[in-house]
Amino acid sequence: MYVAAWILPCDRRYICLALQQANLGMEAKRGAQPSVSQREAYNVLIPLPPPDEQRRIVAHLEAVRRRVYALRAAQAETDGELKGLERAILDKAFRDEL
Repeated sequence: MYVAAWILPCDRRYICLALQQANLGMEAKRGAQPSVSQREAYNVLIPLPPPDEQRRIVAHLEAVRRRVYALRAAQAETDGELKGLERAILDKAFRDEL
């Protein structure tokens, strides 16, 4: 599906985020090629604030997304360090060095 014409001024990134939030994938018909019907897409109601507010919302959500990715990376790094520490402690414990 694609948008042939925009009736109202809108930020495409805002519309993309709104459609992602609508989680149309949950309504997808299962099969070899999952699909969402136009009827399901047309029934999604998207609040449409003024364009400046749409851009502000997009900027805020993108900033939050960057922080989430950074936190996930830090968490993965910390998890690796904790596993290494656990192995070192167990190794010392089995060699009776604690």
